[in-house]
Amino acid sequence: MAKALMGHVGFAPDTRIVAELQRLRDKVRRLQADNESLYAANAALAEQVRELQIQHEMLALSADRQLDVDEPALSRA
Repeated sequence: MAKALMGHVGFAPDTRIVAELQRLRDKVRRLQADNESLYAANAALAEQVRELQIQHEMLALSADRQLDVDEPALSRA
């Protein structure tokens, strides 16, 4: 048991491990920031798609109304 405790008490951590841990933490932070920006960009694109769909539907309705108005009353079946 004494040998197991000596590995955890009184020895400085390996500087390579500490440096690697810091590098990995930095990488995780960068990836999280990238992920958040991608989610924001995706939300903006989804909103643009919704707006375009609404415009398309409005144009389709407008075209349908114009067809109804332009046709003579006697030509309808």
